[in-house]
Amino acid sequence: MTHVTQAACPHDCPDSCLMDVTVENGRAVKVTANKEHPFTRGALCAKVNKFLDRVYAPDRLLYPVRRVGPKGPGAQFERISWDDAIALITTKMQTAITEHGPQSILPYSYRGNNGVYQSNAIDRRFFHALGASTLARTICAGGLYGALAYSDVFMGFAPEGQPVVIPTGYARAGDKLYIHGSQASRMLRTLSGGVDACVTVTIIDGLVLARSAFHHSMNYRSVLVFGRATVVDEPREKYEALVALSEHIVRGRWADAREPNEEELIQTTVLGLPIEEASAKIRTGPPLDDEEDYALPIWAGVVPLKLVAGEPIITKRRCRNLFQIAIEITYR
Repeated sequence: MTHVTQAACPHDCPDSCLMDVTVENGRAVKVTANKEHPFTRGALCAKVNKFLDRVYAPDRLLYPVRRVGPKGPGAQFERISWDDAIALITTKMQTAITEHGPQSILPYSYRGNNGVYQSNAIDRRFFHALGASTLARTICAGGLYGALAYSDVFMGFAPEGQPVVIPTGYARAGDKLYIHGSQASRMLRTLSGGVDACVTVTIIDGLVLARSAFHHSMNYRSVLVFGRATVVDEPREKYEALVALSEHIVRGRWADAREPNEEELIQTTVLGLPIEEASAKIRTGPPLDDEEDYALPIWAGVVPLKLVAGEPIITKRRCRNLFQIAIEITYR
């Protein structure tokens, strides 16, 4: 018996594409994009086009396994029951807590095929109650959040129902993003009113050229942070936020430049956005062509991209001395 059912893409992506899944005798045999969905409009990403290849991969894990013998190439594993796996993990956690405290446990996981709701639920509560150390889920997400120095940053919000996306500068300090600007800024005045906002940070690593136009893509790292910003009024936090913003643009610049005076601080608005809900997305690797296209005599591959600093352009109005010369050399 064959029928078509609909499902939302389960991957960690805010797009929530609608999929038409063809099922034969209880097994999914085909996944296509729904043409009527206003966002999906008949197209799925390259990752989800290969979704069933992973779901039914012959070497996928179907049950718990335990390593027997040494680590490394050729390591051997044996199948164990779910009860044995849970008991083993529980014993190791209890031992770690007894001997070293709960912060000796560092949760290391990510979302896989889970969306935002599935992946930000029970496990977070469990480890929080346990008193475990905190991590941005994996070094992947941590690397993304830590590597946002030179990237395209946009703030999106919808004042009075009209969507607006504005490029902006930002800095991260702990689990909070900071943005700043003039008190007259429409963006800052609107955001300070508690509207929903989304900060998007993207780094383009390469152009992915496939054999077919349909499968062209980009390698990138992207983070979306959702939430509501509040005005930073506390003097110390505001000062530290401005330092972080300056250091994020050019490390060491705060120490070189004159600090803002009282009047400049009054004219400057700083907003803080807690990192409580975020989505990290990444693409790496070569193009993924259809199998029949690999025989085509067309060049395919990746054109790497990177952002590099050019030769500094010195301001014409300056007092040039040995100290200034040293500074110019520093920023080359």
